[in-house]
Amino acid sequence: MKIPTFAPLVLLNLFGYSTGSSDQQFYAPEPAVKNLPDCDSPQIQSNLDDSIYDFLVVGAGAGGGPLAARLASEGWSTLVIEAGKDHVNFNTTIPLYLIQATEDPEISLNYNVSHYPKGTKYGDVKTWYPRSQGLGGCTIHNALINLIPHKWDFEQLQNMFNDETWGWENMAKYYSRVENNLWLPSGLGLPIGHGYGGWLSTQLPPTSLLTDYPDQQLADLVHAIRTARPSVVNEDYNDWRNDEVEGGSWITLTKQANGTRSSVRDRLMEVHSQSPRLLKFAFESWATKVLTCKTRDNKIKAYGVEAFQGEYLNPVSSKFKGKGKGIERVRRWYAKKEVILSAGPFETPKLLMACDREQLEKYNIKPLVHSPGVGQNLQDRVEQTTVFTVKKPHLIFQNCTFGYDPAKDPCLAEWFANGRKNVYAASPALYASSYKSSPSLPYRDVWNFWGPAAFFGYYPGWGAKALQYPNAFTNIMLKAHTGSRGWVQLTGPDPQDKLDINKNEFVTEESLKDLEIVKDGMKITRDWVNKTELFNKHVDEVIWPSPKEVKTDEDYKDFIRKNQWGHHACCTAKMGKDGDETAVLDGQFRVRGVSNLRVVDLSIWPTIPGMFVVAPMYMVSERAADVIIDDIL
Repeated sequence: MKIPTFAPLVLLNLFGYSTGSSDQQFYAPEPAVKNLPDCDSPQIQSNLDDSIYDFLVVGAGAGGGPLAARLASEGWSTLVIEAGKDHVNFNTTIPLYLIQATEDPEISLNYNVSHYPKGTKYGDVKTWYPRSQGLGGCTIHNALINLIPHKWDFEQLQNMFNDETWGWENMAKYYSRVENNLWLPSGLGLPIGHGYGGWLSTQLPPTSLLTDYPDQQLADLVHAIRTARPSVVNEDYNDWRNDEVEGGSWITLTKQANGTRSSVRDRLMEVHSQSPRLLKFAFESWATKVLTCKTRDNKIKAYGVEAFQGEYLNPVSSKFKGKGKGIERVRRWYAKKEVILSAGPFETPKLLMACDREQLEKYNIKPLVHSPGVGQNLQDRVEQTTVFTVKKPHLIFQNCTFGYDPAKDPCLAEWFANGRKNVYAASPALYASSYKSSPSLPYRDVWNFWGPAAFFGYYPGWGAKALQYPNAFTNIMLKAHTGSRGWVQLTGPDPQDKLDINKNEFVTEESLKDLEIVKDGMKITRDWVNKTELFNKHVDEVIWPSPKEVKTDEDYKDFIRKNQWGHHACCTAKMGKDGDETAVLDGQFRVRGVSNLRVVDLSIWPTIPGMFVVAPMYMVSERAADVIIDDIL
């Protein structure tokens, strides 16, 4: 099927792209604001049929999913437009099968992200950046780690907008609203900020594995890690009293009472089952355009969404069939109230790119709104592992093949027979120690966590390689609140052209500090292992990075530059105060210069929040629902 000539890829663009090629036609440019259709014209009004909803939400992940569920549960008709399917299998429900979920071809999106400016020494370094499409977005394949943000993250927004409702005292209620704590009695948990009865179930790691599968080697390793530094209160980073407290803690996981993954999909399906006429889904619908019109006072208004329908249309999908292939139809939906973009920090700025004059002028396209911050300000963590092999395979993995047939995988058979309580109920992350890289910081910015697995970073085949090491232990150094600022840019005029994503790391003075901090952390880890007899006596070898190859500080920094990664991309359509030209959104998630259009996903943050981004995103999604409902009532 030839791509239609009227459906450009980026939001706000009733203009599109044309290469002039006869065999691969894209989109003919159209005039800007003055020639937009009038919002009350018969042309638009006649389209408002059974495809109209109060709200259109593009994306079913951590930002759009909770928001859509709230809007529908409050009585507003809401359509979730999702590029993927509702995909449910062992990979998306069994916690430890996350090592396979990231490469499940039905849901996996395979971005390749550059780390450094082109033309520099490390300019060719790229990493595989797994994302997920489908109902629940990345919450159906992530590592289940649940960490509340720092109070500082919200205090910055409170100060930026001079708005107390962005402050911690108000924002903390949203975490309580979301969480369904299954591990701490409510009498203890409620006073310290935990929630009970929310849609996201949380549990501690299944530490019963240490007694159910007696293994002195593993018991020694875990004990050594737990006693390496004092623990925080209750060994619980989600206790608000531990906001700036340095120390160790178990890692809270998003798991149902039955041992399976708890995700945004569960929330959406719960609301859909209760209100099927209010919450609906358009699956296999890849949004390519936000429909806009001109109001009587010559302002721009969003009134709908256009999408290609078909399987695996995103060019980074594992099953992408090629440009223009698989597009079954072009579909439009209309919003009586608002359009909300929640497509994520790569795809949302792609939809918004028509706001960026410099981007569009490359392709002779006139923008509707000047918004140079679109696609800029890309931020992420810096993460790097040290991998050890130990002398014996961990007994918890005995007979585990991570298969899909209980008759052939004894661990899977046990999973079903034993109430879903064996190692498949775990996450690779078990215990962490968190600290400040400088005493003057108002937050902990280093997270040093451990797990009985071999993790060398993300690359195609990483899960299969991990299974080759049943006797491994990994330490991950995670640097939060990083100093790099990168970009997301178009590479061509076709909606199915891949994006140029570059994190632009270790360029500024602040980002070079991140490199030093991760380097120092890796050295501390290696030194601690060498000096801690209870741990070291079980170590067979350090295999990543090899001490034979990485010895000096410069060796470490070279290794980190070549191998570090992150998986918390954000901040590419940031909120900001009036007068900030780079602020794509205001403090109410509204796209500046366009009415009835908001963004609610990881793009919105001015700076990367917390240690892990999903819990802060849940909180902001719930806040966004309150803000939107208040605005329209």
